[in-house]
Amino acid sequence: MIKEIENIDRASDKFLDKILFTEVWTPSVDIYETESEIILLIELAGVKTKDINLSLDQENVLHIWGKRRSPIRSGSKNCHGMELHFGTFSRYVKLLIPIKGKKAELKSMSGIYKITFKKKKRK
Repeated sequence: MIKEIENIDRASDKFLDKILFTEVWTPSVDIYETESEIILLIELAGVKTKDINLSLDQENVLHIWGKRRSPIRSGSKNCHGMELHFGTFSRYVKLLIPIKGKKAELKSMSGIYKITFKKKKRK
């Protein structure tokens, strides 16, 4: 009987991991404008720069997506509460100011990433 309970426990852990770690989550973003730049601050603690993707479409919509990996291996834990998001994240941001080109600078700042675009000069 104990072995069956352990098997059920392991199966439920795998099922919950699949649900919890495949849901797409949305990080928080702040947007600022300076005289020459548009700056976005995005909260992505624990995400490596190589795991962040950026694309800017023709409508000036920035798509930020990637993956945050859990530092705890699946199956090696008993979770008593879960408030952090792991797995795939995605965020769309409409930039209301025209951007010069499509090149962005991405810089890590202790769990916050800074994304900087040059503004198009107004005529």
